[in-house]
Formats: sequence, structure tokens, C-alpha cells
Amino acid sequence: MTNPIRISNAIRNAIVFTLASGFVALIVFSFAATTSWLGRPFPGFLVMQNRFVAVLWLPEWEGFQRGIKFGDVVERVNGTPVSNGDEINAMVSSLEPGTPVNYSINRGGREMELSIPVDRFSGADYFIIFIICIAAGGAFFIVGLIVFYLRPNLAASRSFLFLCLAGGISFAAAPEHCTNHANSLMLKTLPLIGPSFLLVGCYFPVVSSIRRYLLAYAAVSSGAIIFLYNYFFMDPALFRVLDAVHNGNMVITGSIGTYLMVRSFNSSADAAARQKSKMVIYGLVTAFLAGATIIVGTVLFSKISFFWGLPFLAAIPFSMGYAIVANNLFDVDVFIRRSAGYIIVSGLVAAIFFLLIGALSVLLNKFTGQSSQLAAIVSTIVVMALFRPMHNRIDGFLDRRFFRDAHEYQQTIRKASAVLVSIVELQPLLDRILEVTIESMKIERGLIMLLDPIEGVLKPVASLGHGTDAGLPDLAPDHPLPARLESKRRPFQLRYGSEDGEQRDDILKCIEAMNDYKAALAVPVPYEDKIIGALFLGEKKSGGLYSSEDIELLETLMLQTAVSIENARKVEELKSMIELETSYRELQRVNELKDNLLHMVSHDLRTPMTGIMGYAYVLFDRLEQLKPEAQKEYLSIIIKEGERLTRLINDLLDLQRFEAGRISLEFEEVDVTELTLDCVNVFTAAAEAKNVELGEIAPTGPVMVKGHRDRLAQVLSNLASNAVKFTPQGGSVAVGTKIIPGPDGGHRVKVFVRDNGKGIPAEELPFVFDKFHQAHKEQRDKGEGSGLGLALAKEIIDYHKGEIGAESEPGRGSEFYFILDVLEAPP
Repeated sequence: MTNPIRISNAIRNAIVFTLASGFVALIVFSFAATTSWLGRPFPGFLVMQNRFVAVLWLPEWEGFQRGIKFGDVVERVNGTPVSNGDEINAMVSSLEPGTPVNYSINRGGREMELSIPVDRFSGADYFIIFIICIAAGGAFFIVGLIVFYLRPNLAASRSFLFLCLAGGISFAAAPEHCTNHANSLMLKTLPLIGPSFLLVGCYFPVVSSIRRYLLAYAAVSSGAIIFLYNYFFMDPALFRVLDAVHNGNMVITGSIGTYLMVRSFNSSADAAARQKSKMVIYGLVTAFLAGATIIVGTVLFSKISFFWGLPFLAAIPFSMGYAIVANNLFDVDVFIRRSAGYIIVSGLVAAIFFLLIGALSVLLNKFTGQSSQLAAIVSTIVVMALFRPMHNRIDGFLDRRFFRDAHEYQQTIRKASAVLVSIVELQPLLDRILEVTIESMKIERGLIMLLDPIEGVLKPVASLGHGTDAGLPDLAPDHPLPARLESKRRPFQLRYGSEDGEQRDDILKCIEAMNDYKAALAVPVPYEDKIIGALFLGEKKSGGLYSSEDIELLETLMLQTAVSIENARKVEELKSMIELETSYRELQRVNELKDNLLHMVSHDLRTPMTGIMGYAYVLFDRLEQLKPEAQKEYLSIIIKEGERLTRLINDLLDLQRFEAGRISLEFEEVDVTELTLDCVNVFTAAAEAKNVELGEIAPTGPVMVKGHRDRLAQVLSNLASNAVKFTPQGGSVAVGTKIIPGPDGGHRVKVFVRDNGKGIPAEELPFVFDKFHQAHKEQRDKGEGSGLGLALAKEIIDYHKGEIGAESEPGRGSEFYFILDVLEAPP
């Protein structure tokens, strides 16, 4: 069902302002018109314009002391017939208080004569009759306006406003209607109270399926009664009949409205609807039990004034208004139970305190003989000194016993805060906070759903008590439930009915979704200006509803959780970015290696192959024409390039084997001094060809290490080859060994190759042992080396559990070295 009327904020404000202004004008007019009654002589009773004795009276007035009753009709005053109430008041107001006046009255068709002295309308009478009646009417009126202002598009709030207008105006206009007769608003609004109560029952707490028929009856009956009530008001005989009809209709319509609300309370399967109805029933019971007693006493025994029932009748608008606005968030029975218990225990503690003071005072007075006043003072000081250390403990006991939830909630907040601070990963955070929530709420099921930033839907991310998450559906953001959480920013507890213009179909979809998740409460998870998720909780084990304290706790937890969720997401994003950056850099490195490999394959492998194939074709085509010297030269080139190609391929294969751990070397004792001498001998010719001085720096005796001779010679050969190759003409290269202390007190040998060439830039030095890396761009472009020698040298030295490194200063040369453990140091 939908609400056909949609009231904008502007219209709502205009309605509230107009009604409030009208009520204020009524009050101002009433005070202005009735102040003349202050201190004025009056009959000792109030009489309406049709000469009926009014229902408003006070027991101490002379009229009711002398036997006049509500419903009597005044026929004559001092023998003079009167036609209306104004005449009666005018005749008495000219007399002195205490002057006896004879009244002829009609009571149920019987003529009676009563002598009543003139009374004076005191300030206390004015306050009770006018101020309190207007205040009671104002209570109705103000509560109705507040509810309507907060829920203008809820049918229940509009019907409740109608009830409050009828009751408020009737109560506020009643004193004036019964004194100076300046307005007759009460005759127009009083017949509407019963039908307006029926109107509320048709829409609150649930919409009645037969409301159209009930509202038709209420409209027809109240319209007819208002017309006849006013038309025949001045005819006492007909008015008495119409007043009975009016009272009967009020009872009928009020009873039907009450029945509808009580039936909703008893038959509704919705716990929230039952809670809302309970609020109204508390108000009705309070009003009717107290008010009915007063009314019965007034009508039957004339001992209690009807006026005293007004404060109890005011319980109706307050209870109904709160129920409509707060939607069951006020746990009345728990509040009463706790408050009463707290007061009782506090009273007992206070009683014990004073009893101890009294007992000690008596003892002191008896044994010391001092005055009772002095003994009382001393006793009070002593007892206070004894009670002082127990004060905090007693208060703590009372708070824990009667306000246990507050302490449990504080514990929950502290526990949740510890979880939120200590866990930075998203999934463990969600799982743990859900466990804490379910434990604190004493429930069996819970579910956290988060908004997927890519798909834009709410997805289940953590659950307890649901089994597998496979059966839990996603929620689209345009579904009524997340849309409602987003727009209202407050929890949704299962209930029937719509509010604030919500469509009945949307509410049913919300309820259906809650049933899918086996949830009784949905709490939004807000972050900044958006909802990033929702917490769904099942029914409490106790069967009760979630109270206002529960919801406040959950809202606080979700505010904290939202911040932690966003922080955890940022941590995950940062990790992903770091992993992505690492992967990107690794990919770049691999891509660079690939480019270098392709460059090497296309250049270093192709160059010797080109030389081999070129000279082979020359020999094949012109072998008979070439001289023997040329043939030998071409064959030597083919052999040289073939050896170069073989070295490149072997280096690649060796490097791959070392990296894969698929190589095994047989170690033996090796003299590194001998290795350096052999190396110098091998590269002497190449150094002389470049006009580079090549020398050896070594100890006088052998230096023995454990290792593979050929592989160590290969490392030293690579280092020396690079030094000679990259040292300019006129430079020098030194190959040598040096004994250095080891970390464990032993000795180590440092084998080095030092040159005075151009050196290596500082930014290139950390990468010289990487595969395919060459320090100088021009050398890479010329194809001088493949970039594998140093990388292979590092793998070989690592296999020997040694160290390899390089030191260089641009413009002053470089030193490449490796360090191995010495078996026996030279003398």
C-alpha cells in the first residue's frame, strides 16, 4: 500500500505554523476574555450557556457543598426564570459573596430547590480551571504537532494529529465554554475525540484492512452529532438526549480504536509492531484506570472532580506520540524494572546509613552522658568516615546490578577498540569484530556486507551462524534496504507499516531481504558521507527487541569499524601497489634482460658466425685461386671466431647451470700465486699489443686455497681480460694476491686485478656483476663483450663461498677482486 498524500517540507511547515498560531490565538483570547473572573462572585458552580451545570468543578465550591451536581439544569434564580447561563452569572455577580441564592433546578425530570451562598472565584480556582485545562489541551496539541512535524508523510502521524487537535482544542476551550461562554469551539471538537481515536486505530500500529468502512462510520456519525449537538444545544431536554448519544458514540468509536490497537499487539508476528503497540497500551491503561476512577466518582457520587482526570488523559498523546516517533526504541518495562530496583536498593543503603548513625548516637549519649545533639554530630562523622571507603564500591555494585548493560557495553567498546587497533588485515578484522558483536549482543547469527567498489553491490564478506556464504545473495545499491540505510543513516529493525513517504512495497522488500539474511536488525556502516557496508544481526536469544542502548552501541561500533575497514583497505591497496611495483620492476628487469639477450644473440653470436660463414664461403668459392698464406690466414680467422662463439655459448650454459644449481665441481688444493703468474703469462702478448704494462704482485711463496682450479682460472682470466681490454694505451694493469685477516681469526687471500683506466661511474658500480650489464655505453654499442663474464665470475666465487667485488674511481682506474679462505698462510 502506498501513501496517496505526499507533504513537502514547505507545506508541513505552513501547516504546523498555522495550527500553532491558531492555538496561541485561542489561548490569548481565552485569557483576555476570562481575566474578569478573577475575584468575581459566582454561583459556587459553573453553568453552561444552556443552563446545564458543567462537568468542571472543585469539591470546595459552595454549590457542590450544598448538593448541586453535574447535569442539573437551572430553571430559576430567586424565583426568576432564566433562559441561558449568561443571565445566571450576571445575576449572581452583582451580589456579595456569602449572600444566599435560591435555585430551582431540574434533576432527571424532578424539580428541586437549593439555597447556595454566593462564592468568590479565587486565583487558585482560576489557575486550576483555566491554566491546567489549557495546559492539558496544550499537551495534546503540542505533541500532535511534533509528531506531525517529524513524520508528516506517515498516515499514522496525520491521524494522530487529528486526535490531538480535537482533544487539545476541547480541553483548552472547556473552561471558557463553562464560564463566560465566549466561544463554542468545544461543541465542534468534543464529538470528534472518539472518532479521531478510531482514525488512529485504523492506521497505527498497522493499517486496518476495513478502515474505509470504519472511517465512513466515524465521519457520518460525528458529522451528524456535531450538527445536532450545536443545533439543539440550547434545548436542555434534547441536549440531554444528544449528549447521551454523543457519549455513546465516543465510547463506541474509542473502543473500536482501542480494539484495533490491542488486536495488533496480540496478533502481530512482527515484534517491532508489538513493541510500538505496547507503548500505546501503557498510555491507555494509565489514562483509563486513573481517569475512569475519577469520572465514575464524579458522575455517580459527585465526590471527585472530573478535572483531576485531565493529567492522566494526557498520558494518551505522550505514549502514542512517542511510539510513533521513536519506533519502539524506549524499552519501558526494562526501564521501570531497573529504576524501581535501583531506588529500592539505594533506599536500603540510605536506611542502613541512618540507622547506624541513630544507633551510634544512642550509645554515645548513654555512655558519655553528653547531649543528644553532640552525640548525633559525632555519630554522623564516625559513620561517614566508615562508609567513605565503601561508597565507591556500593555505587559500583548498584551500577553493575541495575545498569549492567552500560558496563557490558563499555567492555564491548574496549574489546572492539583493541581489535580495531591490533588487526590491520581486512578479513581477520571483519571476522573478529563480528565475533565481538555477536558475543556482546547475545545472539547466534551475524553478517557483515561491504560495498564492492568495482561491481557497486553489497557482498557478504564475514558471517557467523549462517553456514556457508554461498547461499547469501548480494544486494544491489538500488534495493530498498540499502537505499533506506543510505538515506536515513540509521538502523532498520523489522517492522510493518511505512513512514516518511515510504512505499509499502519497499518495506515488504526490505523485510524479505532481512528474512533472506535471517536478520532482525540492519545497521549501516557509514564512512564520511557514504555507506560502505551493513551489519545484519539475528534475533536475540532472549526473544526481545534491540533496545535504544543496543542500537547506540552498534552505531558506535560501526563508526569505529568503518574507519578501520577503510584503513585496512588502504593497507591492502598499498601492499598491492608495492607488489605491483615490484612485479613491474621485475618485469622491466626481465624485459631488459631479454633485450640484452636478444642484442647479444643478434650481435655477439651473429658477429663470429658472420665471420666464420664469410671466410668459409670465400674458401669454398676461391680455394684454388688463394695462395697458401691467404688460406692459412682465413682458416685462422675461422678458428678464432669459432672459439669466440664457443666461449659465448659455454658462458651462457655455465651461467644457466650455476643459477639452476645443476653444476657440481670437484675441489682440490690450488695455489693462487701460481694462478696469477699463469694469468700474467697468458695476457702479456695482448697487453704488449695495446702498449699496456702488465705486472704481477704476489707473496714470495705459495698461497693454497680449496677450490676448482679451472673455474678460478676462468674468473681471473675474465677479470684480466676486461682490464687489458678497457685500459687505454700507455696504461698499466696489475694482477696480484694479498693476505688479509679473516673474520674468525684465520687468514684469507684477496686476488685482485687493478688498472689505471677510465674507471666506472658510481651509479653503475652496484650492477657490474649483473647479467648483460656493461658499464660503458660505447662498449655496449661496439659489442665489446657480452656482459656475461662478470656475472659468471660471481656465480663461480659464490659457489666457492667466497666474496667478489669491485672498487673504482672515475678517471683513476678500477680494481676487481675476489676473496677466498686460505688453507695455510705463507710464512
